[in-house]
Amino acid sequence: MPGPAEAIEKKVIKEIGKKAAKMAVRKAGSRFFGHITRKSRVWLKAFEHIAEHFEPAAGKASHAIFEPKFRSLEAVETLLKKALSGASRQPLLTKLTIDGVPAGKPAVVIERQFTEVIGRAGKTECRILRIVVDFTGRPITAFPADKFLGAAVLAVGAGTAGSASASEIPSPVQDAYAKEAETYESLIDRACEPTNWVERVIDFLVDPSCIAPDPEELISNAALQDRIQQVIDSIERETGFSLDKETQENIAEDVKRIWGRGDSKDP
Repeated sequence: MPGPAEAIEKKVIKEIGKKAAKMAVRKAGSRFFGHITRKSRVWLKAFEHIAEHFEPAAGKASHAIFEPKFRSLEAVETLLKKALSGASRQPLLTKLTIDGVPAGKPAVVIERQFTEVIGRAGKTECRILRIVVDFTGRPITAFPADKFLGAAVLAVGAGTAGSASASEIPSPVQDAYAKEAETYESLIDRACEPTNWVERVIDFLVDPSCIAPDPEELISNAALQDRIQQVIDSIERETGFSLDKETQENIAEDVKRIWGRGDSKDP
C-alpha cells in the first residue's frame, strides 16, 4: 500500500503530467530568481508573506522568525539569491497544504543550509532557508527552518532536479518579458527621434529631451491583447505545459505594466 509520499506524487503527476512535474522541479530556482531580479508583482506579493516571519506570531510558539539582520526586502533577496544559486539538497515536489492537508496546487520546495543562524523557532536556532515555489515558478513564500523537510514531500527522479545557476537565467518568462520591454523602449525611442531639421538643431543646441507619448497612444487595446497572448503562447511553448487561468492573468498584468498600462496602485 503506497505511503503518503507516493500518494502525493501520484496526485501531482496526474494533475500536471510527468513532463511538467520534472520541468517544475528543474526550473523552480531560476524562475524564482527571475521574479526577484525584475521585482515582479508576484515576488512583492510573496514578500508580504515572508515578512510575516519578521515578528513572532501570537499563539504559534513554533513560528520561525528571521534574525534581525535579515528583516528587510534587500536582506531577504540577498539570502534567497544565495540559496537559489546553490541549494543544499535536490528540490522537492509536493502540494500546498490547506488546513494542514496537502490538497492545494503542486509546488516545489528548495532548501539551503547556511553556516550562520538565519532565524529562530522559539529558542531553536534555524540555519536552513525553506523556499516554496508553485509549479509554474511563481514565488509563494520563504522562511527559516531548523531541519530539512521530511518525507511528506517527494523528490522527482535523479537528474531532473538541481539548483539554479547563472546559466539558467533568464527563464522563458524573463525572455518573453525582456522582448516586450525591448519593443516598448524601441517605440519610445522612435517617438522621441527628431523628425525634421528644426528639431535636430534644437536637440544639438540644448540637452535632448522628450515627453514620451501616452501609453494608450503607443499601442491600442487590441494590439496589447495580441501581445499578451503571444507572450502566453511563447511561455507555454518553451515550458511545455499549459498555464492555468490565474497564471495567465498574472502574466497579462505584468505585460500591461511593461507597456505602462497596469494599475499603479497594485504592487
